[in-house]
Amino acid sequence: MKVKIGHHNIDVYSISDQEYLELNSEHKLVTNLKYARSRHILEKQQIKDIKNEYHYSISHTRTASAVAFSKNKNIGLDIEAIHRNMSTRLKQRLNKKSKKLDLSELELWCLMESTYKSKNLKSGEDFISYNFIRSGDTFILKDNKLEIGSKVFCHNELIYSVSVYL
Repeated sequence: MKVKIGHHNIDVYSISDQEYLELNSEHKLVTNLKYARSRHILEKQQIKDIKNEYHYSISHTRTASAVAFSKNKNIGLDIEAIHRNMSTRLKQRLNKKSKKLDLSELELWCLMESTYKSKNLKSGEDFISYNFIRSGDTFILKDNKLEIGSKVFCHNELIYSVSVYL
């Protein structure tokens, strides 16, 4: 998939357990497929040949993996299964912000995760406190002098959020 945020073009590739196993039937005995799926995407995109030009972010669910590639080193990606359960307490914490942004609580969680990942922080940060502004289909976080743009979308039973510095 191609995602455009500001002037940044981002390529997002994903693979499910089922797709991976159809391509690699010898791996049916692998107990943890998420790393094998990620390696498959990276190898398919020949990341070794382009690593000096592109940066990437990886995300996993229990049954799928995705990788986003960008020339911007501050790239963040998060994926979540559409039907993932969230605790009632977390939903309550996210409810007001999600309604303001016209997102589900899970989409907002995904947005916060990808934004956090794009910042490449060495230590933790309370991303629940992020205050996004919606501009069409782009979500903007202004953080000091930085602006981070994000897009949230659904594809094949997954919620994707991609974030990049503008």
